[in-house]
Amino acid sequence: MNQKILFSLLLFVLAIFAVGCVAASESQITISGVDFNIPSGFVENTSQELINHHVSKGSVSYVENGKAFTNNKTEVGLLVSEYDGYEVTDDVVKAIGGKAKTISGVDGYIMEDDGYYVFSYPKDGKLAVISCENEDLIGQFIA
Repeated sequence: MNQKILFSLLLFVLAIFAVGCVAASESQITISGVDFNIPSGFVENTSQELINHHVSKGSVSYVENGKAFTNNKTEVGLLVSEYDGYEVTDDVVKAIGGKAKTISGVDGYIMEDDGYYVFSYPKDGKLAVISCENEDLIGQFIA
C-alpha cells in the first residue's frame, strides 16, 4: 500500500514538473501562414487582434491580420499583410523604408521612431512585421 502511495506521489510530482516545463517554454503561432515564436512570459492581448482588415490605398489593396502579446512590461505587435495581385519581395519591403538589417537570420528592414522599433520582412510573398519598444525582443519572435 505504501508503495502505491509513493508511486502516485512520484507521478504527481513528475506531472507538475512536466507542466511547468511546458509553461516555461516558448510556443509558436501562425498568422496568415507566417509562423512566429511567442517567448515564455508573453500572453496574447486579445483586444488588439486584427482579423481580415481590408485596406485600400490608391490602386493597392491588401488584407492585414495581426496579434499583440504582452509580458506586462512591453507589448509586441505581429502583423501579416497580403497584397492583392502583388507578391511581397525584398524590393517591396525596401521601398516601404527602413535600414537593412538581419535579425535572427532573417533579412529585413528596421525603422525606429521615438524608441519604437518596426522590423519588416518578406515571407512567402507576404509582408511580416514585428513591432515593439525593445529592439532586442524582435529576434525572439522570429520563427
